[in-house]
Amino acid sequence: MELTVWNVLGSGRTVNLGASEVRGTLLAPNNAYAQRNSGVWKGQVIVANIIQAHQINRQFCPKPPTPVPTSDCVTFETQCAGLSFNLGEASSFIEYNAISFGSFSANTGDIEGRLAARGNVNLGEGYSVGATLSTVNDMPNRHQHYSLIVGGDLAWINGALFPNTLGAVVERAYVAGASSVPASISDRVDTGSNIDSIFDAAKTCYTGYQATLKAQADNVRSTVADSGLFLTCDSASADSYSVTLAGSIFTSFTYTVLVGCNFQSRWTINIVGSDNVDISGASFPAIPGGTVYNVECTAVGQTVSIHDTQLFGHLLAPSCIVDQPTGVIVGKVVAGEVRRSLQINSMTTCPTPQTVTLTLVASQNSVKGSMIVYVKGASSNIRVGDQTSAGTVVGIVGDDMVVLSTPLTQDYSAGQVVGTMFVDSTDGRQVIANPTSATTESSASVAGIAVVAIAAAALIL
Repeated sequence: MELTVWNVLGSGRTVNLGASEVRGTLLAPNNAYAQRNSGVWKGQVIVANIIQAHQINRQFCPKPPTPVPTSDCVTFETQCAGLSFNLGEASSFIEYNAISFGSFSANTGDIEGRLAARGNVNLGEGYSVGATLSTVNDMPNRHQHYSLIVGGDLAWINGALFPNTLGAVVERAYVAGASSVPASISDRVDTGSNIDSIFDAAKTCYTGYQATLKAQADNVRSTVADSGLFLTCDSASADSYSVTLAGSIFTSFTYTVLVGCNFQSRWTINIVGSDNVDISGASFPAIPGGTVYNVECTAVGQTVSIHDTQLFGHLLAPSCIVDQPTGVIVGKVVAGEVRRSLQINSMTTCPTPQTVTLTLVASQNSVKGSMIVYVKGASSNIRVGDQTSAGTVVGIVGDDMVVLSTPLTQDYSAGQVVGTMFVDSTDGRQVIANPTSATTESSASVAGIAVVAIAAAALIL
């Protein structure tokens, strides 16, 4: 009906609207329009004269379902009919930052993108939804009729719902149950009927993605030592990696080391078993937009706890309880229930040039005053000319010995962090000594130094 044009011919006539709702464009440039005390026209009104108007609403043109994203961001979401739904207008779950197939609770904090929950939603003081959405010309975010969808009751103490300003298409909230919301958004809340079927169809898609990711053969070997998770890749040039880990292992390490891996690759981290999963510590060293934590919960009440960390990557856990008391998740969250949420940020980083932090950890004692540091692991990630916070790399000898341009300022024991470096993820090379600096380093400046470059060693955190 939004595409209907009411073409009133002739001139000197009056279009009278009574107690009804009409959608479409009224094209009557030579005629008058009268809408006394009731009714609503949803669409554009083009007339010679408006005698009286009661309510004329803006009407958006319908959009086709968008099950497949057009951006270059790596995503686990591919073609699946269950992700498309019609609520207000054609929409897609792909465009939602967090999806809960149960309830969603947050005392404070925010979610930068959109939120959809099948059950009740409880939001505390100052909570905001959709703060970074920008939908002008559907760029970079596609417009959706609702930035907040609640299949149960909504209780929201105070906060803001975006987009809500000039320069973006205003979006609304849909609540199937009862709602108690801030006065500032009360006029943007629509109530409706049960929408469980929409979430049922979506969950079928997301559990399907889980099975597909889990079925991929592992091409990464894992071991835990010195409070670190060491992941050794079978190929240094693969464009995707898959590793399967037991949920219980996450309490045994605080940082991750990638050995012989391609920085530009996609990662699937399959987390299996019936144990609760506790994710904390240093962030995983890969492109956030290309990393998926695939958690397949099989036990009733199984929980994924994320705290004291920045989880860069998508969390695919449609049957799990997610608990986030602290920290931040940067990526999409698909959960069976979100018991507690603090901050969920939208994925704004794609596989484009960005900085990855590498951490150098001593494999054996390295003494103060020496220009040699023994680095745990063996890979081709460090090269002559790379800068680190401990000094520029001027030589690499054997499997784990790195020669620095300046002496060490203290003693280091095995397992101790020696320093960090910052690597451009597009080619695996270090480009800046400080993330706030734009200085580009070139290995050509040290090409005249004679070294035996057999194998480099890098610890990535």
